[in-house]
Amino acid sequence: MTDGDERAIRAVIFDYAWAIDFKDWPALRACFTDPCDLAYGGGHPALPHPHEGGGDIAFTRRDDFVDYIARTHAPIRSFHMMGASAIAPEEPGVARARTYGRLVLADPEAGGARFESAGVYEDVVVREPDGAWRLHARKYTRLWSDGDPAILRPREG
Repeated sequence: MTDGDERAIRAVIFDYAWAIDFKDWPALRACFTDPCDLAYGGGHPALPHPHEGGGDIAFTRRDDFVDYIARTHAPIRSFHMMGASAIAPEEPGVARARTYGRLVLADPEAGGARFESAGVYEDVVVREPDGAWRLHARKYTRLWSDGDPAILRPREG
C-alpha cells in the first residue's frame, strides 16, 4: 500500500463526516460501495442505539443508509470529529481502518436539545474499478454518550 493509498483512505473517512455535517447527500453516497455492510450501535447492552432502543441498526444498500441519514440529520446540526486512524492493508485493493470519532448533535427546533457520542469506526475499505477507495463495511461502536438521543429519531419527509 502506498502513501497515496493511505491518504485516499483517510480522505474518504473524513469525506463521510463532512458530507453529513454539510448535508451533502450525493457526497455521502459516494463514500460507500453498493452493496455495503454498515452497522451502527451501542456496542454494549447498557448503551442501546439511540434510534432503536437497543442493538445495532444495519444497512446493506448505500441508498437506504443515505436516505436514513438524511431523515435523521437534515433537521439537526451536526459536527463529526474524526480522530486518529490506523490503516492496515489486507490484500491488494483492500484495507482495514480504525478511527476514533466524536459526534456533537443539536436540534435548534427542540429547545437546543443536544446529543454527544464518542466511539470507534471499524472499516473495510476497497479500491473500486474507477480507482477510488470507498467504505465497503463499517461498524460504529459507541463507547459513551450524553444528552438526548431522541433528536436522532428519523423524521418523515
